[in-house]
Formats: sequence, C-alpha cells, structure tokens
Amino acid sequence: MEFTVGTRFHLEEPVTVTEPSSGARVELTAGEHTVAEGTEYVFPAGTGVPHPAGLPEFGGDLWSTPLLGAGGFPLFETWSTLLAITLGCMGLPHVIMRFHTSATAHVARRVGVGVIALLGLFYLFPAVYGLLGRVLTPQLVLLRGTDTVAVVLPAEAAPGTAGTLLTALVAAGAFGAFLSTSSGLLLALAGGLSHDLFQGSVPRLRLAVAVGACVAVFLALPVQGIDINVLVVWAFTVAASTFCPLLVLGIWWRRLTCRGRRRGWSSAR
Repeated sequence: MEFTVGTRFHLEEPVTVTEPSSGARVELTAGEHTVAEGTEYVFPAGTGVPHPAGLPEFGGDLWSTPLLGAGGFPLFETWSTLLAITLGCMGLPHVIMRFHTSATAHVARRVGVGVIALLGLFYLFPAVYGLLGRVLTPQLVLLRGTDTVAVVLPAEAAPGTAGTLLTALVAAGAFGAFLSTSSGLLLALAGGLSHDLFQGSVPRLRLAVAVGACVAVFLALPVQGIDINVLVVWAFTVAASTFCPLLVLGIWWRRLTCRGRRRGWSSAR
C-alpha cells in the first residue's frame, strides 16, 4: 500500500509490514501511527483492508445492507428511492418540455419515448463506472474521492494522450448535460410563470426566464451545503409524486379534466 499523502492511521492489532524499497521488516504495534508522503508498506496476506474512519469495513456485513441502513428502514428506503427514480423520469420538467418543442403530436410521442429510452441507457453507465472505478481506482475510496471517479477513470483506463482526450470528452459531456438540463428546467419554470402570471407572450416569457433564474439562484443559496445526491433524489421524488400521476391519468382516464367529465356525462346520458 502506497501513501500518496501524509497519513495517520489506527491499527486494531499489531502487524509486521515490509518496505519494498529496502526489504526491511517493520513492526507496527496496535494504536495510532503516522507515515510520511511516499511511504509504501506491503501488508501480509490476510490482513484487513484499510478503510477511512467512519466508514464500514470493506467486505463487512454493512456493505450488503441497502443504503447502509442510515434512516433505520433500509429496505423501505431502497425500494422507495428506486420507485421515485423510475417514475420520476417521466415527470421531469425538462423531459416534458420535449412535447412542447415538437411540431406534431406524432413527433412529440416519438421524442418522448426516445428520451425515456436514452435515460434508461444512461442509467446503465453509473453501474459500469462504479465497477470500473472499484477495479481501476480503488485508492479513491481510501482518499474519500469517489465523487471524482468520472474524471479520474478515463486516464486510468487509457494512460497518455488517449486518456487525456477521454477525460476532456467526459468533462465536455458533463457540462453539456448540466447546461441542457438546467436550461430545460428554467424554460419549464418560465413557461409556467408566463402562462399563469403574465398571460403568456414571448416578451413576458423572456421576463419569466429572468425572474425564474433569480428565484432559482436565491433558493439554491441556503441548500449549498446539502449533498447533491439528496437533492437529486428530492427532484425525482417530487416529479414522481406530481407530474407522473397526472400524465398517467391524463393518458388512460378521460374524466381527469372538466372537458372529459362533461363528455363522459353526455355519453352516459
């Protein structure tokens, strides 16, 4: 194991390690130890894998617990999160906006199905990235840098110029996705404000975009300390609880709207 930065670690029991450079054997007693940057130790076979303080031991029982049981109801939290992400996809405002930017209803339905299919394909990549990151960049777990795996992994998988180009491509794609999603959400918010408050017109839509951007920035300031993963799950949960039921009922239940109820009453009579 190579310590790329100065590290303080704790041993539960004494262990004898070897320094690869000199072949010398070092006795490490149980307790706290400090090593300098660049130190490399070879631990004997069967020694427990080091892990950051506060995290469960690698390979322990807690690693097989859904969501690590943080809230006391691990199975419920896992299934509810998966359900929110699944149903929330069809209710995300920037996905719904694709229907408003299509020329015909046929094109809108085709684009909607295509967007959902691409999202489903996208959700395969986090699992692939996680597997490759665990194999090629295991040091990120020890350094608490797993959130950088998307940028670090290409250079590890293909060192040299190819890795640099792949890293640049991933970074450009990330910024493109960020701008596309944020602009779609902003346009959806502005469309709602323009329709409900400003009586819908192009100049007022532009005003609604500016107002919506200011409101979004103002609301984002108090939550800058919240984990981004929590915020993403919240967004999917809101979409799954609001837009998704309305879309599903609007497709299969004609009496959802006042016009549909009137037509159903007339048909019944």
